[in-house]
Amino acid sequence: MLTQDKNIVTIYKWRGINFKELRDELLGFGYNFISDSDTEVLLYAYKQWGRDFISKCNGMFAIAIYDRLNGKILFYRDRMGIKPLYYGIQGDRFYFGSTLSAISCISRL
Repeated sequence: MLTQDKNIVTIYKWRGINFKELRDELLGFGYNFISDSDTEVLLYAYKQWGRDFISKCNGMFAIAIYDRLNGKILFYRDRMGIKPLYYGIQGDRFYFGSTLSAISCISRL
């Protein structure tokens, strides 16, 4: 999912316990949501609080955020490490996934 300005992209696996509270807080900052999606909450939480947004997230998660304006990809895992985040590099390509099987085929590509 992308922000409306298309500058922030996220791919994630999140079982967010508090995303409705985060949404309410973001509404107070003037954000308008086009869905009831927890994904959209993650995007705008990052937009509002930057890297520190993750300290506000409760639940199990493995999140990738691509910030086009800063040219960075940021990865986050829940504090207990319940949701895995695997990655690999082959040549000049970077691969990631929430299961080992998702990236184990890289060497066969």
